[in-house]
Amino acid sequence: KQLLVAAIDHSSQGNAATAASACHTLACELERGETVVLADGRVFDDQQLFCEVIRLDPANSLAFRNLGCVLAPGQILRLPDGREMGVRDLFLEALRLDGRSVHALSSLASILADGEAVTLADGRVVGKRQIYTEALSIDPTNVRSWIDLALSLRGIEPVILADGREMSRLNLLLEAVRLENPPPPPQPPSGDGENGIMDVDGGGDSQDASGHGGGPVNDTALLSLANALEADETVTLPSGHVVDSRALYMHIIWLDGPNARHALHNLACALEPGERVCLPDGRVLGEKELFLEAYARGSVPSNALRNLARALAPGERVQLPDGRTMDARELCIEAIRLSPTTPQAYNTLGNTLKPGETVRLADGRVMDNIRLFLETLRLDPAYSAAYCSLGFVLLQHQASLDSRAAVADGGNNSSGAPPPLPTSLGIQQQPNPSPPLNPQNLPALRVKVTLADGREMDCRQLLVEAVRLNADMGASYHNLACDLQAGETALLPDGRLLYNKQLFLEAIRNAPARSFGYVGLAVSLQAGELVALPNGVVVDSVGALRLAFEQNFDTGTAGTFDPTGEAIYGAMQNERLGLILSDAANDMRNFALHLLRKRLRPGESLTLSGGTVVERLA
Repeated sequence: KQLLVAAIDHSSQGNAATAASACHTLACELERGETVVLADGRVFDDQQLFCEVIRLDPANSLAFRNLGCVLAPGQILRLPDGREMGVRDLFLEALRLDGRSVHALSSLASILADGEAVTLADGRVVGKRQIYTEALSIDPTNVRSWIDLALSLRGIEPVILADGREMSRLNLLLEAVRLENPPPPPQPPSGDGENGIMDVDGGGDSQDASGHGGGPVNDTALLSLANALEADETVTLPSGHVVDSRALYMHIIWLDGPNARHALHNLACALEPGERVCLPDGRVLGEKELFLEAYARGSVPSNALRNLARALAPGERVQLPDGRTMDARELCIEAIRLSPTTPQAYNTLGNTLKPGETVRLADGRVMDNIRLFLETLRLDPAYSAAYCSLGFVLLQHQASLDSRAAVADGGNNSSGAPPPLPTSLGIQQQPNPSPPLNPQNLPALRVKVTLADGREMDCRQLLVEAVRLNADMGASYHNLACDLQAGETALLPDGRLLYNKQLFLEAIRNAPARSFGYVGLAVSLQAGELVALPNGVVVDSVGALRLAFEQNFDTGTAGTFDPTGEAIYGAMQNERLGLILSDAANDMRNFALHLLRKRLRPGESLTLSGGTVVERLA
């Protein structure tokens, strides 16, 4: 930096080109927010240095592009010639000066939303994919352009390149891997039966477990390919190796390149609860240890902390590499402090709170779970998990209203109802248009919440929206089924009108390894009624419950009260309410045991997987 400042000083008298080049290089060396003092006493940050380059060399396309890269979204800057420009204006000006700048094309495409178009200097109206395709036609060896074009595609839809080739997202990423040409993966460590995910040949004895042994490696395309694969999907690399996403993550970890830290994080996300894997260096780690390793290596700290929080058991604490110990709630608060605009951290924190509980964030804001979910949706209105989380909280309060309505209508009292409605900002209870409000039709009351965009939604609307945004999330179908009274149906975004039993089957179809769908299905079945599961197996209520005990009971939802065993469920005449409350309390296993004991015939008992013997409830 001192040499560059000296170069600017020496070339400031009569050599504008050299001064512009030195200013540009110095701007690229500065960290965000860092400043430098020039020889003449002027203090510049990176934005001001790029502006100085433009003053000295108004036709410098790269300076306009790089200035756009360091501007904040929505920021408008006045240039030395008096023009005012934002990020998009700067990228367009860079392309006006050099229409074949791959960097400017890629930068412009990166800020466009799907379906959004922009008019270039030559009058063409183009969208994100057209711009990436043009960048590839200019430089077909640019790995980043292949990756960016691939990531702009959705599902299996193809794109037609300038040379006429039709390519899918995976084909584009495989071409990026071919151009990146990383070293081939090694043989898996001997005796690695714990994971067995490296389906490779060859490798050579010279490749040890600590890394490939060469110089710097390129692993960006490998990471993008791994992230694009479904859980059980495989792909054949240009080297001939057949791999799945986990094998690719292992390969990247073995390469020990710039993306190894992200591969550790994403591998942890791919693990089932309690699962452990053997890394190339021989260590056997579970998801918590992998998240800690990723955090220690600097993999997007806010994401690593948030996902580490999700992996902790209630009340569990973990020690970070810097010596601090934190529980799940503290990890989320730290993740928000590090990245206050990351929506997922707010959602995860909301799932650690009980209704009525609040937390104080590092910036002083005090929030309960409803406020946290609303903040998540303000930051990302398309985040399906937040609609599901918020819908589940409202479902608990809706169940409370419904149970009170049953009492007012002369029905059976239900113990363990959720607490009274909170006074969170935006939450209200509104009657449906008909019938009029009176004690006999209190179930018509619908708990609603107002989103940042002005929409008012009850739990059913929130859960349907979650399904619209992500039709593969089993919890949304399960929670939606729990909201339905006997005989009610829910209209899904795809036009299907489903009863609660059908929704529980959808939950099982999309989350077959989770227990909640099976328990919900058991609640919805009449005595002796049979139903075919998505895999074709026919079960009754007892059969559904037995399958529940073969799956994972960790629902990942927040607790609302301390589990009190079977007594509270025995006092409930309404099994639907018990289903909701046990889910909220992470106590669904006890509730399922209670249901199973109720449904066994006199004198009947059965042994569950794991050896638990269940006898009929007295």
